[in-house]
Amino acid sequence: MRRVLLVGPLSGALLLCLVHCVGDDPGSGGNENAADGGAGADATSGADSTTSNDAGGGNDAASDADGGFSCTSTPCVVQIAAGGAHTCARTVDGSVRCWGANLYGECGGGTVVPTDGGNDNTVNPSIHATPNIVSGIPAPAVVIGGGGSYRAYGVSCAATSDMKMYCWGIDKSQQLGRGGDPILGDLFPAGAYPTPGAVHQIQNVRDVSVGVRHACAVFTAGAVACWGGDLDGALGIDPVIVNGKGTTYGKPQALSVAVKFDRVVSHGQHNLALTDQGKVWAWGDNSDGQHGIAATQYELPSEIAALNGKYVDIAAGRFNGCALDTTGKVWCWGKGTDGQLGRGPSSLVASDPTPKVVTFPVGSIVKQISGDEQHMIALLDNGSVYEWGRTIIGVPPDALGTPVDTPIQVTLSGKAIAISCGYEHACALMEGGSVQCWGNNRSGELGRGNTAGAGSVSPPAAVVW
Repeated sequence: MRRVLLVGPLSGALLLCLVHCVGDDPGSGGNENAADGGAGADATSGADSTTSNDAGGGNDAASDADGGFSCTSTPCVVQIAAGGAHTCARTVDGSVRCWGANLYGECGGGTVVPTDGGNDNTVNPSIHATPNIVSGIPAPAVVIGGGGSYRAYGVSCAATSDMKMYCWGIDKSQQLGRGGDPILGDLFPAGAYPTPGAVHQIQNVRDVSVGVRHACAVFTAGAVACWGGDLDGALGIDPVIVNGKGTTYGKPQALSVAVKFDRVVSHGQHNLALTDQGKVWAWGDNSDGQHGIAATQYELPSEIAALNGKYVDIAAGRFNGCALDTTGKVWCWGKGTDGQLGRGPSSLVASDPTPKVVTFPVGSIVKQISGDEQHMIALLDNGSVYEWGRTIIGVPPDALGTPVDTPIQVTLSGKAIAISCGYEHACALMEGGSVQCWGNNRSGELGRGNTAGAGSVSPPAAVVW
């Protein structure tokens, strides 16, 4: 059965207040999301509409009538979200299960190990090699997100049916949003929190994405707020930087733009956001042209003018961005030295801020895109998955760390319906609700009950529940 969460008309005056006056209470509605790696991939995300949630954007993936999705796996997964070295899944009953690195509690559960004075707090066990049910989320999850700083500083978040939002993991840059006052630089020692805690006065979330040291949320009225580390303008406000240190915020900071957003994708120190009109905006770090303009230190929120069509999905690597248009074509821009731009040897460049079409096999129609660090993946309408950049498929011709400048197919045992990209791994949600992952497994992020040595890669296989 489809869940409908506080759906109703909003007056223009109320909408403008939500966009400009978010302050300590940024929100206004509530529903589910279909997103990419930052927010997590939902089973019914696609390129046939600019939104993909129940109330202004997406289907409950377990609804046969609405999404054509039939659960045949136990547990039945309806959304996946890959972080730096961990992955989370939302199941049809609203529970959240995470696997992989748990050094800071990003997979939930464990005992906090206090710092010895020279390090951040950590959590034992430091790895969950198979999915761990996250306890302490007080209501069923309706959308999840995961992220982190490369392979470290993992964070997971969930918006819930009680119209609130909860995060767990590292709080080094106040990215858990637990209400701390602004400070210059990071917290030290940083706290590790394996039990979910409420984000400060956040509710009515439709989408969430976790970057390297910050997080952003979209609310049902279309407003956006971000919190955590603001180095290079990651929060969408003028950054305060002293001696190379940026300010961190434990309370959400609202974007002051009169635009309604449906989605946000956070990665590195930059963000992409998709409006309800199918336009793409960006803010934060632009040192590699990842905002579709010539390189600058940072940019405040603005529309990417070079993307003059209509778009239905967005994805971000650490130094690049991609957008999926209504015809099923993918456009990428920014840094290309590792093949992230996906259009052949000529695109292996330090920076190309001009969006150009990725080279897929003739006739390909892309339905969803996802990215992380230096690689990107795409889901096609036939259920196949392609990957490019510094790929992690683990079969010839590529090995971990080898640039691939045009998309190559990932060999899955079945059809995928959603995808999510981590730092050195990726996962696909399959028909029926199972999950397959591939890539680096040094922290158990493939969910197979074991780990592998650094630098080794594994081809796609099912997560072991």
